[in-house]
Formats: sequence, C-alpha cells, structure tokens
Amino acid sequence: LDKKILYELSKDGRMSYFDIGKKLGVTLQTIRNRVKKMLKNTTIEKFTPLYGYNKVLGYTNYFVFLKVKYYDKKVEQKLRDHLKENKHTKLALRIANSNEILLFVSTTHPKYLEALVMELRENFPEMVRDVEFMHMLYEIKVNFFPKGLFN
Repeated sequence: LDKKILYELSKDGRMSYFDIGKKLGVTLQTIRNRVKKMLKNTTIEKFTPLYGYNKVLGYTNYFVFLKVKYYDKKVEQKLRDHLKENKHTKLALRIANSNEILLFVSTTHPKYLEALVMELRENFPEMVRDVEFMHMLYEIKVNFFPKGLFN
C-alpha cells in the first residue's frame, strides 16, 4: 500500500488523502496513518514543489560538476554544510566511482553562479580540482517514482 501511496503522490503531491484513499480503495484515516509513518521513518523526507518557479520568477537552472582532488570526511562534511546553507544550491549528489559532485543550482542571474563557483574554489581549495557547469534549457521528464519501480 505504501508504494501505491508514493506513486500517487509522485504524480500529484497536492492530491488529498481522501482522493488517494478513494483511488486505492482505503479510508482517509488509513492514508493519513501510512503517510505519517512514512514521514516518521523518512521514506518521505519532505514535500517540495517542482521547478515551476523558474518561469514565473525568472530563475535559470544549471548543473555544476565539481571535480575533486580527493575525499576527506571532514572536508566533505564542511562542503555539505556549506551547500546546505547556499540558497542557490537545490541538490548535491556525489557520483559513484568518480571524483565528481553534481550540483543542481538555480539563480536569477549568472553572477550568483559565478559567486558560488568562486566561493567553492576559495573555501575548498584542497578539494576542488575543477568546476564545469551547463545551462539547463528545460526538463524533458520528471518522475521520481515511476510505476513498476518496485514491482
């Protein structure tokens, strides 16, 4: 049931518990309890909007590739903390089997992207080897919980 709830929420995160219950043939209370449990055990970490703010508010999205010299646990934690505080960094991923970190960055002006890159080079010179970025034009597909993923 949890997987079915997650699938419905992935299609429309604003769907009411009542509508999910109706669609899945269970009560509102059952859905409420299951979602509460998934929030508590962090199966669901948070509810967040997708990138519609870009068109309305004038944001531009970038992928930033940090090529790192090496990984040191203390420096990596410092980097994590720094990126969590940066209002333009929406997502940071460490890439498996490589010395790269992928950042998803949204800014209203390229100067903020440039400032972020300079900050990273200044604050983490022992870690950052190179930085590349790409301007993202538009999304082709977003589906965080495709049907059949856990079948």
